[in-house]
Amino acid sequence: MTDPDSDAADGPRGDPFPDTGLHRRRRAADAARLFPILGLILFCAPLLAPAGEAGLGGSILWFFGCWGGLIALMVPLSRALRGPVDGGDGTRGDG
Repeated sequence: MTDPDSDAADGPRGDPFPDTGLHRRRRAADAARLFPILGLILFCAPLLAPAGEAGLGGSILWFFGCWGGLIALMVPLSRALRGPVDGGDGTRGDG
């Protein structure tokens, strides 16, 4: 019988989630790669509206609102990506 509190249940490396900081940084980098696509979709949305429904003023407000929204969403993401990745020895680790 095995002890349920033993480290054998975690696999050969011990901890099942060894480096959550690196994992979060990679997910933040993935999200940052999607921002241009999100921006393109949002900026093209007024083009899909029926002609004359929103008008030029509405389109301009939509454009600058989306622009400001993307900037506001990117601020915490850029802060998450700004810090160095520790490779254990204090180096950045990106080559």
